[in-house]
Amino acid sequence: MTKKGSLDHLMEQNETDLPFLSAYGGGEDPKTILQSIKDISSEHFELELCEEGVIVNLTADHLPLVHSDIKSRGFSNGTLSVDRSKVSVVISEWGPEQRRLIERLVEFIAGE
Repeated sequence: MTKKGSLDHLMEQNETDLPFLSAYGGGEDPKTILQSIKDISSEHFELELCEEGVIVNLTADHLPLVHSDIKSRGFSNGTLSVDRSKVSVVISEWGPEQRRLIERLVEFIAGE
């Protein structure tokens, strides 16, 4: 196989495989992220679109969170009050970690 053939094959393979990677998050516009959160729960959070993504605010007693829950990739400007009663974070990507956070909080609130 020629070098050009190898490059063509690699590019062809990537065209097929790269859409799968979107399941891990990244590249979504804020409106898509907002809709994804609303699909899980449209009533539990105070949500606001911003340039970077969606600002998620929640107030409840003893939230089941630690600071590292809102500090990883796909989250920004995360704050958690000392008494864990308020959380605010910008979700800038929609992937498994972001989905898991929203689902955990919905489950927590539903259990109260």
